[in-house]
Amino acid sequence: MQKIRTRITAILAMAVACGAASAQDAQSPTPADVDFRDRVIHAAGEYTNGHPERAFEKFQELHRLNPHDADVEGWLGFLLLVNHEAGDAIPLLEDAMAQHPNAVEVRNNLGNAYYATGDYDRALDCYREVLHRAPDMFVPHYNCGNIFLKKSDYVHALVEYRKAAAINGDDPSVQNDLGVAYERLKDDANAAAAFQRASELQPNSAVFARNAGLALYRNRELDEALPYLLRADSTDSSVALALGEIYSRKNQESQAIHYYEQVKDSMNDSAPFWFNFGVMRAKEGDRAGAEAAYRHALELAPTDLDILTNLGLLLFEKGQYRQSEMLFDKLAGLEPSSITAKSDLGSAAAKAGDLPQAISAWRQVLAADPDDDRIRLSLAEVYMDTQDYEDAATNFMTVIHRHPNSARALNGVGLIHLRESKLAQAEAAFRTSISCDSKFVPAYNNLAVTLERMNRKSQAVSVLQEALQINPNDADARKNLERLREEG
Repeated sequence: MQKIRTRITAILAMAVACGAASAQDAQSPTPADVDFRDRVIHAAGEYTNGHPERAFEKFQELHRLNPHDADVEGWLGFLLLVNHEAGDAIPLLEDAMAQHPNAVEVRNNLGNAYYATGDYDRALDCYREVLHRAPDMFVPHYNCGNIFLKKSDYVHALVEYRKAAAINGDDPSVQNDLGVAYERLKDDANAAAAFQRASELQPNSAVFARNAGLALYRNRELDEALPYLLRADSTDSSVALALGEIYSRKNQESQAIHYYEQVKDSMNDSAPFWFNFGVMRAKEGDRAGAEAAYRHALELAPTDLDILTNLGLLLFEKGQYRQSEMLFDKLAGLEPSSITAKSDLGSAAAKAGDLPQAISAWRQVLAADPDDDRIRLSLAEVYMDTQDYEDAATNFMTVIHRHPNSARALNGVGLIHLRESKLAQAEAAFRTSISCDSKFVPAYNNLAVTLERMNRKSQAVSVLQEALQINPNDADARKNLERLREEG
């Protein structure tokens, strides 16, 4: 919801120079009357010259001297209204109004006093009477708009604000509240334009900048929203969240995190906020911070698919495969049609050693997409681990039929031959795998094992040395090489 900067506009009470307060004054003003009028004008001058306290003191003294002088009552009521003492202003303004029914400035201020005390209907009557007598005044239209806004009558509020803007389109408050009316009527484009106009007319107003920035942000005009939001109060949670999202979309993670950090305490119960916060932290490389954010988001929204996915992937990358499997299992249950969820579940289950779960998940993936050779190879390798060599061979050969140069599939076929002691066929398969991908280290290691069984240990040593040149950290190749050297 927008912050509304509506204001009831008071109009300077006009002292009528030498204005007659009575028939007797009109017939023959005495020197005392002239002196009193001069003092009224002087007191009014104190206000217009920037000394409202002095003006108030002087009008109080004049009121004691003549409690029913209309000019004094009008001014004193105005000053009380400015000082937020509307209740005390009302009887003074009512008396002044009774004496001068055509004084539209006093009538407008009386309407303001009624408004300030919550008497909206009487306030509206005052403003309408002012407009009847002075239809070209923009202030009463604006004040009527504020009353209709209070009453949630947004159609009539818009009508009055537009009339006020037609008379004085350069008043920033009129433009801002015009934007509020448009916004309440779900006219986001016109709301944004009015808020922008208000902010341009008064660039130092954080409220006007906020309203313009958030309206543009909701319209997904993010580049246009940014300068307004930067002029707004960034401690406002709505502003900070908008800035955080805009910077995240610009891939400026540090700026996004800066604004998210400002409001995280106030957003403790918002799962979307903590999810986005986790995304930003992950992009910044703060995996611990990302995990903490995702876990908090998951506490708030245990069935959110995006949260489950991101946390599951993060835990998989950390090697916490069992926890990752649990999250993907939940995700697959919540979204049974998701092939990605089943694929990730299979990967996490395989790493966690839960091979039956991995097989079940990957078979469902292949049932939906038989051409997914990445999953088919993973499934075939799990079949090898469970000693289901027939299904393993079937899947390896299916891939080779489609992709004769698949190093992983050829390596798998070589393992089938090696298990069956078909050493020549195994050697051929491993060498073909290496020729297809010279950096696929498992094929080197398996070729070395095959050569060892064929009593060609020196060749096996050479093959393992090549493997370690490709990947010095490969544990299997290093272990086999050390063993062969020890055996001589």
